[in-house]
Amino acid sequence: PHALAADAAGNLYIADTLNHRVRKVDPDGVIRTVAGTGERGYSGDGGPGVAARLSEPRGLAIDGDGHLYIADTGNHAIRKLTAEGRIYTIAGNGNPGWEGDGGPALQAGLDSPWGLALDGLGNLYVADSGNRRIRKLLPFNSPTLPVVEATVVHAASLVEGPVAPGQLVYILAEDIGPQGGLEVYFDGVGAPVVAAIEGRVTAQVPYEMDGRASVEVEVRRDGRPYARAAVQITDAAPGIFTVDGGPGQALALNQNGTLNTAAQPAPRGSIVTFFVTGEGLLDPPGATGVPAAAPYGKPLLPVRLTIGGYPASILYAGAAPGQVGMLQINARVPAGYVPTGALRVELRMGEALCQEGVTIAVK
Repeated sequence: PHALAADAAGNLYIADTLNHRVRKVDPDGVIRTVAGTGERGYSGDGGPGVAARLSEPRGLAIDGDGHLYIADTGNHAIRKLTAEGRIYTIAGNGNPGWEGDGGPALQAGLDSPWGLALDGLGNLYVADSGNRRIRKLLPFNSPTLPVVEATVVHAASLVEGPVAPGQLVYILAEDIGPQGGLEVYFDGVGAPVVAAIEGRVTAQVPYEMDGRASVEVEVRRDGRPYARAAVQITDAAPGIFTVDGGPGQALALNQNGTLNTAAQPAPRGSIVTFFVTGEGLLDPPGATGVPAAAPYGKPLLPVRLTIGGYPASILYAGAAPGQVGMLQINARVPAGYVPTGALRVELRMGEALCQEGVTIAVK
């Protein structure tokens, strides 16, 4: 342990450095962790302090409102644990270096910050040990800034509702977009940002959300909480990608590699490739944010596909090579008495059904 701090209620906080935790001893002598999982790393901003990862915290300070400031030394950052137990980075860009004086603290470079001290005006003084300097951080109350309401929808079906671990989702919010410094968290766990356009961010639900009933989604911009939403978690929420999103012509490939359209229909008995998200857990397990590579994970839940109301033989259902959060299904179009034209496609993962109105063109 490298640092101590005490609050007005008589609680003693300990920087338990090599355990990568901050711990609290209450006036009755009971000890508990208030920040850090015990695993060295950097994660958890916007979520509970006990779910965040720290790296060798070596400095502590506490203000009159019960907010605890942590020198997250190995992460070259200063973090703030609110009185409610949520953690935020308030200074340091995470890279050891010297930069940023006179600008936003979250863009500044620190190098192994160590000791901390507060004055009566709320200024935080930092022993920036690797840079051999003392830095002054002016008060910044990001957790109390207004946060806009976001909407989370399925990236394929465009429907609100429960989401599955590993699934791609759209996060919709006013003025959200491709600005720099965009981060997404699910219950404090970082979620990969796959794409961002004006008004919409595409992110992957972390596989770590498996087993939770509901989670809080938070979007941060330049380190500040910007938008939040609550979503439920389910085992599977399959959706087939379509040309326009939602119902309509599937974004599918014919056996010869051409895009399936009314002008380029798939012959009966040929193989068509569909792209899906929301299949849930895979075996071997998928890794959040990592493009799929061999051996490709297969869904734990059974996969069933019908075309025109007839069962389609599935030749492959597994992670789409090189993609994040996407499943590829190669299925044979039924032959025999199957009609031609725009045929309805229905996909089930376990008991979960894809969106209605998906079709492919068959000749």
